[in-house]
Amino acid sequence: MSNKILLIGLVNLKENKGDSNHFRKLINYLRKDQNVFTLTLGNSQNSNNEKLIYYPKNRIFRQLYWNFIISYYIIYLKITHDINVVYARPMGAIIMPYIICALINLKYSFEINGILFEGYLNKPKIHKVLNILYNWLLKKSEFIAASKGYCIYLNKTFNVSKKNLLELTLGYDKIDFLPSTKNSLSHLNLKNKNYIIFIGNIAEYQGLQYILKTIYKYQYQLINLNIELLIIGDGSFKKQLINYTNKKKITSLVRFIQPLKKSELKHYLVISKIGLSPFDYKRGIEGTISGLKTYDYFFHKVPILTSKMDDAALYIENKDIGKVIKKFDEDEIYLLIKDMLSVTYQNRVKENYEKYYIEIENNFSWDNRFKKIYKKLKYIS
Repeated sequence: MSNKILLIGLVNLKENKGDSNHFRKLINYLRKDQNVFTLTLGNSQNSNNEKLIYYPKNRIFRQLYWNFIISYYIIYLKITHDINVVYARPMGAIIMPYIICALINLKYSFEINGILFEGYLNKPKIHKVLNILYNWLLKKSEFIAASKGYCIYLNKTFNVSKKNLLELTLGYDKIDFLPSTKNSLSHLNLKNKNYIIFIGNIAEYQGLQYILKTIYKYQYQLINLNIELLIIGDGSFKKQLINYTNKKKITSLVRFIQPLKKSELKHYLVISKIGLSPFDYKRGIEGTISGLKTYDYFFHKVPILTSKMDDAALYIENKDIGKVIKKFDEDEIYLLIKDMLSVTYQNRVKENYEKYYIEIENNFSWDNRFKKIYKKLKYIS
């Protein structure tokens, strides 16, 4: 007998973004033989199995509204459809719905894809209360699905038992065909340079400030290396990075590009000599950050410059398909970039990707991820 599962994800399934695509795939996978209800963002009319809530612009109202409306739908679906499992991505102070689950003995599980209530670090009183509540909720959950790094974070920060953690990798769609560098350069109307690429959410913890400081300090050497940094995406820290680039007059070496669809993004990945994931050392515990961009680089065979904060850092080093920032100073980063741009290194990474590509495809597939979640949810009773 299948469970009646409510999936809660505060994403818009109509958007072509990483989180939205991931959650949509999870829903479709679980619907194979489970009775799945969903609660996501959107403005369309609700159906029996799909409930939509909107995104208020005012932050305080948004927190209050989401706490109320998600709690309401949990109680409503429990009464009207007898849901027996909730699988949710918790977000910040949106915590009342899961307190209600605990109080009415409705079983729930979490999927953690980031640092919990990180936005309240500058509000110590609220942060302290959230810390107490999350400590209680995490320990009462059936299981918590997270990447290797966030499992370490949950164990060390909240003392969550390892047996209650379901370690997952992120997934990626298999790529049947990659265009040639020549064709992609022609398609993008770009010159043949040593392109260094960053894609995704431009937040401070991504560590791009260290890359820009390195470019400023070593700009003349990097001009001789014929580099150009392509920063593709949007985010809260983008304006500061643009201002820094303009102030330091390094605009000839740095280009900002709006978010792109996968069909266009693949051309930028194919032409890139280095893919950046330089996660900031100030963001918590070493080896605990997981980023989807890493998998973009894996599947497009791009040499990766990451940091010791990345939970994939050891894998990248062991397979010799990239290098790891450990000191976060400009001298170290420049030498890593210089070494990675050498013909010898580029050829070695190319050979290693050929050697390990099937392993990468198998290890980091969506099916592999969803199968583990499915098995856990199926046998909750």
